[in-house]
Amino acid sequence: ANSWRTMCADPRLPVASEACCATGSSTAQRNNIYDGERMTKDTAAGRCSAMGLFECDFQSVQLPVWTDPDTQLNHGLAYFASNYFWAKDPCLIRVKVKSDNGYAAVVYEPSDYHEKEYHVDDNNRNYFKVYWEGDGSYPSPDNNCGEGLCTNLSGGGCLCDTSVSTSRVFSGMPNSAEEVLSKLRMGALDPVAHDLAEEGYAAEPQTVTGVTAYTINGSYDKDAIFGVEDARTGRTLYFKNAVETVHIVDSSSGFSFRNAPTFMSLVPSEATVRDAQFETEAVLEHYFYQPSTAPFVAMRMIQRLVSSNPVPRYVEAVAEAFRTGMYTSAAGDLFGDGVYGNMGATIAAVLLDREARTPLLDADPSTGALKEPIVKVLGLMRSMEYEHYLQFPRLELWNMQDKIGQMSHEFPSVFSFFLPEHTPNGRIGEAGLVGPEEMLLDMPKTVSLLNGMFSMAKYGLGDCNGGFGNWRHGMDWSGCNSEGLYIRAQGHLNFTSSGSSAQVVNDLATLLTAGRLGAGSRALISAEYDAASDAAEGLRLAQQLVAVSPEFHSTNIVKPSGLPRPPPVAPQATGTDYKAIVYLMFAGGCDSYNMLAPKECAAKDLYSEYNTVREQVALAPGELLSISATDQICEVFGVHENLPNVAQMYNEGDLL
Repeated sequence: ANSWRTMCADPRLPVASEACCATGSSTAQRNNIYDGERMTKDTAAGRCSAMGLFECDFQSVQLPVWTDPDTQLNHGLAYFASNYFWAKDPCLIRVKVKSDNGYAAVVYEPSDYHEKEYHVDDNNRNYFKVYWEGDGSYPSPDNNCGEGLCTNLSGGGCLCDTSVSTSRVFSGMPNSAEEVLSKLRMGALDPVAHDLAEEGYAAEPQTVTGVTAYTINGSYDKDAIFGVEDARTGRTLYFKNAVETVHIVDSSSGFSFRNAPTFMSLVPSEATVRDAQFETEAVLEHYFYQPSTAPFVAMRMIQRLVSSNPVPRYVEAVAEAFRTGMYTSAAGDLFGDGVYGNMGATIAAVLLDREARTPLLDADPSTGALKEPIVKVLGLMRSMEYEHYLQFPRLELWNMQDKIGQMSHEFPSVFSFFLPEHTPNGRIGEAGLVGPEEMLLDMPKTVSLLNGMFSMAKYGLGDCNGGFGNWRHGMDWSGCNSEGLYIRAQGHLNFTSSGSSAQVVNDLATLLTAGRLGAGSRALISAEYDAASDAAEGLRLAQQLVAVSPEFHSTNIVKPSGLPRPPPVAPQATGTDYKAIVYLMFAGGCDSYNMLAPKECAAKDLYSEYNTVREQVALAPGELLSISATDQICEVFGVHENLPNVAQMYNEGDLL
C-alpha cells in the first residue's frame, strides 16, 4: 500500500518494498539494499524481522539519516510514501461478471484502505473475455448470481469472491504433440537456451510423439516443461505442465474459468511502453500463427491479383504455400525458404497456379474480377508510357479518393476500400458470387473515372475536364482548348504505334486488356481511328474507346448478346402519404460517445462518470449542443458541436 492508493499483489512476486514499524508507530523504516528495490512479501517480512520491527500500516516512511557533503548537516525527513509497500492486511480479489456475455472485470478489496487504484476499484469497467468451464454457465441475475454465491449489482451483473488454484495437467508423457497443444496454455522458457539444467531439469525426448519432457528427478509435476514442434507452423513451442483456474468463491462452487494472461500492470503509473509493445507483439504473433491466417491471406491475395471467386483447391494450394513457406511450380521451379509465412512462395502460388494461367477460364463468367479503380488509372499510365515533365518534380494525382473512390495510402476506414465478401445486386449476387470492387461503382465515381482517363488521353495529366491532375504554377491557363498540346499538364501519355488502324488497335488491346478485347470492339475502334483527321488524333480516340470497353474494366472475356439493354421499369406511385426511414451509412467505425454524451442528469451525475471513463477524449460541456430528453436518466444530453443539423432535427421532432 501507499499513503493514497491501495491494491492487491501476489506475495510470491517481487512487486513491492518493505515497510517496517515499531509497535504502535505509523512511521515506517526501510531496510533496502538499493533505492527502488522490490521484493516478495516473505523477503519484506524477513527484512523487518532483522531490524526487530514488524510489517505495518503506515502514514509515511522514514528516510535513513544521511549527511549532506556540502553542509555536513544530517537529514532524516519523513515523507509520504511514493512507492508500493507490502502491508500486513489481507486483500481479496473479486470479479464483476457481466450478465449478457460472462465477461469479467477485476475488483480489489483490501481489508483496510484509504483509496483503491481506479483500474481495480468498484467502478472498474475494463471487462475482458474469459472461458467459463463446464457447460459455460456463469453467475448472473438469471440464476440469482450463482444461487447466492455472488452479490447482485444494481447496474446488472454480479460481484463475486474468487480463489485461484494451480494444478498439473499431465501426470506422464502426453500421447501426442496435438494433445499438448490442445491442453496446455502457459508458456515456458526454452530449457536449453536458458540452461535450466542448472536448476535440475533433464530432457526426456519421445521420438514417436515428437514431445520432449523436461522434468526435475523425473517428476511430472506442475513445474515440468513440455517441448513440441508445431507441424503446421514449424515452430518449437514450450509449455508449463500447469493450468491456473479462477474459481468463484472456491472449487466447490461449480463456476470457474482459466486464468487470463496479462502483460500490462494494473497500476496506471507502471503501465509502460515496453509492456504495451510486448503485448502487441504477442497479439500479432497470435494472429499470424492462427490456423485461419493462411487461408485468409490466400483468399485475399487471390482476390486482389487473380479472381474474386477462386475455387477451394486454389485457395488450399496458396494456403499450403504460406504454411510451408515453399511452392513448386508445374515446371519444377522452387520458391520460398521453408519458413512459415514466406510471401515469395505465397505470391508464386497465386500467380503460377493453373487457375491463374489457364486462358480458357477467361471465358468463365464466375472467374476473374473487376479491376480496382486506381489499378485502371495506373495501368493506363504505365501501358501508355506516361512521361512526366522535369519542371514538376513530383507526380500528383489530385483528389482521387473523391473522384474515383480510391487512392494509394488513403483508406477511407479501417475496413479498406471495399469488403472482400461484398455481394453485388443482379446476376452475380444471385449466382452466389462476390464482387468486392463493385462497392466503388456508383454513378458519380464511374463518370469521374472515365472523364479523368479521357482528359489524360487528350490533354495530359492536368485539370482539364475532370482530369486527375491539378493546375500548378508554370502551366498555361488556356490549355484545355486543343487536344494533344499538353501545355496545361504535368506530363502526358507518350505511347506511339505504327502501321494500320487494326495494328494500332491490336497493340492497345494487348497492353490495356491483355488481348481480351472482342473482335466487334476492335472493328468499331479501328473504324473510328480511320475516320480521325490524323494518326495522333486517331490514337487518342482509340485509347479513350478501349478505356470504356468492358474488357478494360475486368479480367474476363466478354460475350456480347447483341441485344439492346431493356429500360428499367419505373415504380408505380401508390398515391398515398408515407413516411420514410433514412439510414445514415458511415464508411467506418463511429465513436458513439463522441456524438452523444450525457449533460444534465438530476438522478445521477452521469457526466462526471463519462468524463472519468473517457478521460482526455471526453467532450467538454461547451463542445456539446443541448437536446432535451424524456423517459431517460438524463434530462439533457449533448450532441457534438459539429453536428448542428442533427441537434436541430431532433429538437424539432424530425429525428428520433
